[in-house]
Amino acid sequence: MASIAFKVRLYPNQKQISQMSKTFGSTRFVWNQMLAMQNARYKNNHQAKYQNNYAMNLMLKPLKAEYPWLKDVDSTALQATNDHLHDAFQRFFDPELENGHPRFKSKKDNAQSYTTKAVNQNIKVIDNHHLKLPKLG
Repeated sequence: MASIAFKVRLYPNQKQISQMSKTFGSTRFVWNQMLAMQNARYKNNHQAKYQNNYAMNLMLKPLKAEYPWLKDVDSTALQATNDHLHDAFQRFFDPELENGHPRFKSKKDNAQSYTTKAVNQNIKVIDNHHLKLPKLG
């Protein structure tokens, strides 16, 4: 199966800018929470198995129950964050790559982005100048 990616320039309105800021913050929060959970799990029991991206996705539901504002953002963006963290751990565990341990994300970092997934045609190209994204409109 081939993956297709598009890089586009967006010109969002104020409401969409606010929603994107919430999504940036929520994905950063999920990354930091899952990374802290993995670190604490290893610290408490060195024999504990690593929790992969599927196990981290299962933990999103209780996390959303504890932090209801996570429900306001695109759920596939939160799942993609778990996929990225899983990939970072896989590169860390690979002795050939010599990558460092995944780091916590900072609010002060200028490079803010998130990845969303196309599920059930939730991403649509309306015309040559308009694109519909989940939770952004």
